[in-house]
Amino acid sequence: MATRIALPALARLHKGSAPAFAALAFVLLAGTALPVQCVALSPAAAPAAQPEPAPVGPAVRLAGGGTVRALVIGINAYTGLPQLKGAVADAQDIASTLRASGAADVHLLTDAGAERAAILREMEALRLRTRPGDLVIITLAGHGSTEPARVKGSEKDGKDAVFLLAGFAPSGAGTGERILDKEFNHFIRGFEDIGAHVLFVADSCSGGGLARDVDPRAGEISYRAAPAYKLTDDVLKPVSTPKDAMASELSFERTLFLAAVDKQSKAP
Repeated sequence: MATRIALPALARLHKGSAPAFAALAFVLLAGTALPVQCVALSPAAAPAAQPEPAPVGPAVRLAGGGTVRALVIGINAYTGLPQLKGAVADAQDIASTLRASGAADVHLLTDAGAERAAILREMEALRLRTRPGDLVIITLAGHGSTEPARVKGSEKDGKDAVFLLAGFAPSGAGTGERILDKEFNHFIRGFEDIGAHVLFVADSCSGGGLARDVDPRAGEISYRAAPAYKLTDDVLKPVSTPKDAMASELSFERTLFLAAVDKQSKAP
């Protein structure tokens, strides 16, 4: 059975504190069934200005010799939504911390580079590289929202959670620039079917049911909850199936879902 953890303190992360966020994630993993044997993260991890530092050594070891692999996504610059100030810095810090801890297979996508086609391509490439016993880490930072559920009965509140990408718009081609929470179920199932473990972190309001509402940066507060919208048309073709839509935490055996707060709460 998968584990979902809501940590209100994580909703108050400031720029430069994401290494502590990543370290906490590994500590949590060490206390679960996920295969972490050793944690030795340095508090002096490489800063965001150096997104690709050389690894300092294999500080994290997995039982059975598995590999830590990660896809890290952060979006500040939206074309049709309020701009964010810290999502990219958080993503860069997490990627830097993972690399500094010895993880070599870490891919970072930010802003316009984190378009839907690129994310799907990287997710499939990650799946093809993954082997039994590996730990796959997926982190998201950016705007989230909710929409009417596509599959009736899949959500108690009747709403799907959605991660919005930089080029999202409520009409035209921009409607394709989003990822449904059910699609992440599909990705995670693919990794579990290989025999890998998964850590999924959504640092966005409503993203996969994992919420972060407030982004306190640079003298003003921006919010990782997108303004309400209504789709006038929709070009999105989800990769998920009705089975993915009906999945819950009980459907996953090797996955830890890490949240800033629960789906209903708002955190400063």
